[in-house]
Amino acid sequence: MPWIFLNARSHQINGRTVAIQHCDIKPKNLLLVGDTLKVADFGLATMMTANLETRGRAGTLDYCAPEVFQGLVSNHTDQYALAVSYCLIRGGRLPFDDTPSFFDARYVRPRPELNMLTLNERPLIARALDPVPQNRWPCCKALFSRLSRLICEVTDPRVAKTKSGLRRMPRAAST
Repeated sequence: MPWIFLNARSHQINGRTVAIQHCDIKPKNLLLVGDTLKVADFGLATMMTANLETRGRAGTLDYCAPEVFQGLVSNHTDQYALAVSYCLIRGGRLPFDDTPSFFDARYVRPRPELNMLTLNERPLIARALDPVPQNRWPCCKALFSRLSRLICEVTDPRVAKTKSGLRRMPRAAST
């Protein structure tokens, strides 16, 4: 996943070690090419040397992390937008229905509505949508590793769906 590489503070640019935040992750900027996901439109991308930096308010409002409304970008800003995108792609709608039509520093994101996701997906995405950047996943790779494991469990025929989520079915006894 391209943003996993981009978000790592490992790029040497002009003698500085930086991470890159795309700052406009949304489904329209995620391109599926064969079985590879590519990120497009780097017009708002920014280099970061710290975990939280002051930046102008920019991005697609529906996908912006709370810190963006305050004029900040964190090393977890793209993760937040990615989680919002996941909700739309996976569940058919955004987790918020009150996003303003302009950047307003007084706006506070409400608690996300995640009932479009399975019970097991909700806590993973809720963590990525935490209003405090430091409370989100350490990186996008950690989030997607967990989601991938969950998806693999769902496609495993030894897993049965229950009302409260998934449970692993016992292995058949060998003869």
